Amino acid sequence: AGITSESRAAFIKAQLDTTSGLPQYISQGAIVFDMGSSTLDFTYLRAGNAPIDFGYDCGASQVEKLMYADIRGRNEDIVAFEKQYPKLIATLLYETRCAKENIYFDPNIRYKKTVNFEDIVDDEEFEDSKMKFVFQPGELNLMLETKGYISEIRQAMLDFKNNHVGRNPIKAAFLTGGASRMDFIQKLIE
Repeated sequence: AGITSESRAAFIKAQLDTTSGLPQYISQGAIVFDMGSSTLDFTYLRAGNAPIDFGYDCGASQVEKLMYADIRGRNEDIVAFEKQYPKLIATLLYETRCAKENIYFDPNIRYKKTVNFEDIVDDEEFEDSKMKFVFQPGELNLMLETKGYISEIRQAMLDFKNNHVGRNPIKAAFLTGGASRMDFIQKLIE
């Protein structure tokens, strides 16, 4: 028994799946990029060399936290709701995570959703209060670039390449983890 990183576990799984295309690249040098909610993990493998694993604390949960902070800054109802129901802040963050996932499910369409507070709690004070998500295509990525999150991901990739992989060749990169579906990730890897 033992513990292994998620990116290495994904590497092992993909090695066993001949349809992944990974086995042919291991001899030449390949990276598995695992983008999760809390961390960004890399594993580099080249036949004959020990695997190289490294992770960064820049998971995708930061995206919904940035989205939430942005919406909260423009909505006094959210601030009042937080003061009245601090234990339900997690519910608002969950709704924000759902919005993020839906935005990236099809980033080429406008996304709009309203969360009515009366659906969360039975309180007349909040019966007309709501949290709205409205994002045009590319708008969330622009916000993430402005807030520095995309740059943080870019820097993590460069750090792994320059300081951990070094001069070893990289012939392929494989994406795993739900957050790797965010459309800017593939562009950064390319």
